[in-house]
Parts: sequence; C-alpha cells; structure tokens
Amino acid sequence: MPQNLKTTLRKIYLFCFLDDFVLLYPFYSIYMAGKGLSLFQISTLLILWSLTDLIANIPLGVLADKYSRKNMLAIGQILKALSFISWVLFPSYEGFALGFVLWGIGGAFIDGTFDALVYDELKAVNQEKHYVKVIGRAETVAFTGNLLATVLAGAAILLGYGFVFAGSIFAVVVSAAVVYRLPETPRFGKIGDTRYFSMMRQGIKEATHNRTILAIILLGGFIAAVYGSLEEYLPLVIQETGLNLSLISLAVAATVAAAGVGTLVAYRFEKFSTPSIMILLALSGSLLLAAGAWVGAGAIALLVGYTFIIRMLQAVFNGKLQHSITSGLRATIS
Repeated sequence: MPQNLKTTLRKIYLFCFLDDFVLLYPFYSIYMAGKGLSLFQISTLLILWSLTDLIANIPLGVLADKYSRKNMLAIGQILKALSFISWVLFPSYEGFALGFVLWGIGGAFIDGTFDALVYDELKAVNQEKHYVKVIGRAETVAFTGNLLATVLAGAAILLGYGFVFAGSIFAVVVSAAVVYRLPETPRFGKIGDTRYFSMMRQGIKEATHNRTILAIILLGGFIAAVYGSLEEYLPLVIQETGLNLSLISLAVAATVAAAGVGTLVAYRFEKFSTPSIMILLALSGSLLLAAGAWVGAGAIALLVGYTFIIRMLQAVFNGKLQHSITSGLRATIS
C-alpha cells in the first residue's frame, strides 16, 4: 500500500482503539441498576438509545456525504463524551435518558460515515478490494481496545466509578482529536441534485431499488439488532452466574476477544457462497439458543462461539454493501 495510505490507516486504527477503550462498558448497566433502576427501566433506556440512533442515521448520513466526514466523526465522539458526563452529573432515570439520546445521536454521526470514509480512502489509491481486510483490522483494533479496557476495568472499578468515568471520557475525547487530524477523504460516485432532501431521496432510492443493497440492509440490520441487543444485557446475564464484578469483566472480555478474531479473519470468508453464509448464520443462532437455555458458566463459552461467527458475518456483509454502492451517497446508504 502507498505510504500516505498507511499513515492514514494508522490514525484510523488509533481512533478505533480509543473509541472502544472505555472502562465503563462492562459496568454501565450495573451502575444504573445500582442507582435504583429496574431491569424494565434499563430496557426502556436501551430502546430510547436505539431509536435515537435509528431516527438520526439517515439524516446525518446525508450530512456526511455533503460535508466533512472527519468533522462528523469528531462531533460524534464529543457527543458520546457528553453522554457519560450527563450520567455522572444526573444519575437518575432522566439523566440516563439524556445520556442515551446524546450517545444515540453521536453514534448516528459515526455509523455510516466511518465506513464511507474508509472505503473512499482505499478507493482513492485503487485499494478498495482490501476493504473487508482493512475494516476487519479496524474493528479488531477496536475490540482490542475494548478487551484491554474490559480487563483493566476489573481493577479500575476498585478505585470507584469516578475513576472509571474519567478514564472513559478521556479516551473518547482523545479519539475525537485523532480523527479530526485525518485528511479530507475524496468522494467517488455521482450525486445529482446536491440539495439536502434531494440527496436523501437519491440515497433511499438507490438503497431500495438495488436488490443486492436492500437484501444486505435487511439481513445485516437483523443480525446487528440481535447482536446489539444481546451485547447490552450481557453483563447482567453473566452476573446471574454469581460472578463478582472483576470476574464479570473477564467473562465479557472473552466475548470481546471472540468478536475481534471474527472481524480479523472475516476477509477469508468474503468469497463464501450464499448457502455457506446461511449455514454459518444458522449455526450462530443455534449457539445463541443453546446459551439462552443454559443459564450458567457454560453459557459463556456458547456466547463466545456465537459472537465469533456473528461479528465475522457482519464484516462480510459490510464489505458486500460497500462494493455494491455506485453513487456518491455512500454514508447515506451505509
């Protein structure tokens, strides 16, 4: 790869590492429960978080295709840091709701924007064929940051939640500074009318009229929904096995490691046939069902296997989606 691309990718990988180097991740649902929230209340907050992200995704994707993508990523990180700050200042249901809204909007600033930036960065030097490998490495670096933070969280929590929050906010703010220093990525593909709502209509039209893109969005979205929902409840599920907070963080770390390995090797599965991919998807579902039926320490091993397969498939679908987009509305469609 060209040297300038290697330099850019190093910054992208550092951004990914810091973005997931969040000591709070293994504990925030437990933190909320400790502040008196019921499981039902925590669930409503997670729904609010998801809905905010979902509603904001397409509108902010259009902005990422119209304006600076690196600035969008930096703003998303600042909003994420503000969400954590709100939880410290207002440790109540309303304060947690505010934080999840901020985080949801921040996530929408990043979701399709990051994939579009990476793909166009590769395409600028005719290296887009390596997208799945690069995005897999980026996600693996992120999972490494998550894994390291999760392991360290077991010790950090002994210093109190204040220390955990401070370290998490610091990492996210530094990640915003790193991504802000990225070069402006060129845009590829045509955009007709560049007015905001016209761009939105064009993006939606391509996503719904291209059968390949539509199929990937529907199936990939379903997979992401199942995995994302499970991920948020995982610390609470593991807590039911009787493990203490430090051991919970290590159990969560095992699933994080599996996710990292899955994304790292995803490019080796990129050429798999559709039936082969469906078999892997069915296997992952079987592991998840078995884990749900076995509420005990053995369920952790099943969840590790499920996580490996599902994260690998997500990276594969991501690559298929990016290769299928022909317009300049990459962030909008993503």
